Amino acid sequence: MCTPGGTAFGTLQNVQISIPKTNLNEKLFYAESANPACNTSNGFALYDICGTTACLYLSTSKVKYEVAVASCAEMNSNLIIANSLARLSLFFHVSLNYMNKDTYCWLSDNVTEGHYVWGNGETLSDEIKDYIWYETQPDNLHDFENYVATRHEVDPQPYGLNDVFCYFQLHFICES
Repeated sequence: MCTPGGTAFGTLQNVQISIPKTNLNEKLFYAESANPACNTSNGFALYDICGTTACLYLSTSKVKYEVAVASCAEMNSNLIIANSLARLSLFFHVSLNYMNKDTYCWLSDNVTEGHYVWGNGETLSDEIKDYIWYETQPDNLHDFENYVATRHEVDPQPYGLNDVFCYFQLHFICES
């Protein structure tokens, strides 16, 4: 499991920095990376999983998808977009381990059924398409499931997304 500030061990070659000379082939390195600016006055905080860091607001109430999007916009942020494996890991980790609630992300097929698009207009990539869904999902149950969320409260599987009905009231995560 990765941890913030984690390190890696191994043979180091062609590294041009000041390291005391030793007879060891293995050395320990710690690299600091700049964290994104995070205004914590509105309940936002920095979260990190395996080096992917984001300034997030975790909702404490349940709302419909459109209200979640609007609530984030009111805080000058967006509903979280998990459009890479690293960002998906961050979303799953935070929604499960910090919230343990059914949680919306900014992904839907509301315009064209079966064509999932992130809130920034980016199409769901083949890179993560095969990894994000719970088994048997998306299923567009009763032809009305157009929004996407984790289902930690109703499904024992810790990782995976489910297409859900527009009238579901779920928790959400905003990212600034």
